[in-house]
Amino acid sequence: MRITFIVTFAIIAYLVSTDIYTPSMPSIAHYFGKSSDDVQYTLTSFFLGAVISCFFCGYLADRWGKTRISNYGSLLAFAGALLSLLAPNLESLIAGRFFLGMGSSVAPVVGLAILQESLPEEKTLKVFGMMGIAFAAIPAVAPVVGGIMDSHFGWRSNFFIIMILMLATLVLNYLFLESVKPSQHQHKTSLIESYKQVLFNREYMAYATVNPILYAGEWALFSVLPFYTHQFLDMDADTYGWFLGAMIVWFAIGSYLGGKLVKYFGIDRVIWGGYAGAALGGLTILFTSFVFPSSVIMIYVGSSLFILCFGLMYPASVPKALSIFTHLKGTASSIRGMLITMVSFLGTSAAVLIDDSQLSQLAWFVLGVVLIGFSMFVILRHRSNTA
Repeated sequence: MRITFIVTFAIIAYLVSTDIYTPSMPSIAHYFGKSSDDVQYTLTSFFLGAVISCFFCGYLADRWGKTRISNYGSLLAFAGALLSLLAPNLESLIAGRFFLGMGSSVAPVVGLAILQESLPEEKTLKVFGMMGIAFAAIPAVAPVVGGIMDSHFGWRSNFFIIMILMLATLVLNYLFLESVKPSQHQHKTSLIESYKQVLFNREYMAYATVNPILYAGEWALFSVLPFYTHQFLDMDADTYGWFLGAMIVWFAIGSYLGGKLVKYFGIDRVIWGGYAGAALGGLTILFTSFVFPSSVIMIYVGSSLFILCFGLMYPASVPKALSIFTHLKGTASSIRGMLITMVSFLGTSAAVLIDDSQLSQLAWFVLGVVLIGFSMFVILRHRSNTA
């Protein structure tokens, strides 16, 4: 449980660092005398650092030890947070965010690999289910806290919170992760060979792509619904914030239920049921677009059902994907993290092509994502069984 707490805390710190300061972006632009487009680079640089880190940190963790790389990541994250807090100009803030992204993104990659390696399978499912609840709450709560801090203490107060979280993560890692027994499966294969072994494992890809593919549907919902609800439902920003938060809660509920249901129905059946429920959510949105296009309740029901089933599959798919390898868990976790980043980017990019006034287009996109995800899972599972 101590290891679970440390890993969960580190991942929460990563999530907070992405979301808490977003309400302060106008204040940052005003303080430095820059445009909003210039300040947007603080987000871009963070995710650029995260992508670079995800590519290497899992492999390095497999080769040099997960505890060692986790400590290095925490140290880099603290340095980036400190530079962001003290930044004398926007360029320094952008650089600080880059290093913060590189360091803090080690936690969801290496941390999950440490958990999967340290816990027995029955406890892993339960722990991942409970972690999903925390991970769903942070994106909803962090911006609210950030807005309050900015209003009362200024924009640097949010970076002070981030710095304290990263310092706490560094101290916890240094004091307690050293007690984790080093993996006996550290390897000396090359980066390319490690990636080939993981990417060409059909069973791993079947489970590793479950959640990343559905992220495209989630980000499409989050990209289109703010404009649709404002234009046709006359929903202001504050109301939509509560509307969104009420939807995200269902991911937490789904994640909790998924950890429970796997024990009774097995991993594959829970995933199949999750896809079926996600498809029903998309069909509900499609039905609503033709019959009740102005119904807040029906839009909420369809979107929430999709998110609920998305959460349902998290504790079923992630531990199973990482359990397939004994000596490449870090690399496997890295690839999953990169898949999430790429698919989320594609989802938000595709959302630009969706007409914000046409709820049916959003529904068809969500259904397409579910169909692609389910088809890939079935095909890859079949081929892994017959290989």
